[in-house]
Amino acid sequence: MESLGRWLSDLWEIIKTYNFQKILQLVHSIDWIELAKSPISWTVAGVILFIIVLTKRYKYIIVALSIVAFVFLMGKTLPSDLENLEIKNLLGFFLGTIVIAALDFYLLFIRE
Repeated sequence: MESLGRWLSDLWEIIKTYNFQKILQLVHSIDWIELAKSPISWTVAGVILFIIVLTKRYKYIIVALSIVAFVFLMGKTLPSDLENLEIKNLLGFFLGTIVIAALDFYLLFIRE
């Protein structure tokens, strides 16, 4: 619970300053295994999914999964300090972002 509070305070600090370096540090500090084991994250995801299904706005599921995929992609391809950025990581980030955006465009607008 303490890590969730720390994470939320870091998120608020990022929102106030819009610092990309802090965003990368926050993304790299996410422990995906701990997040998957946390009952709080499963409860929040379950409530959000229940509300989406109840209101029949299924496109929000695609948007939520895209945001999670983008954060995961950012954590795997970009280093925490941008001075050590390699061209293959930058290219992987851009290509992954294009794939996510194209898939979203297809699923949200074309396949309607």
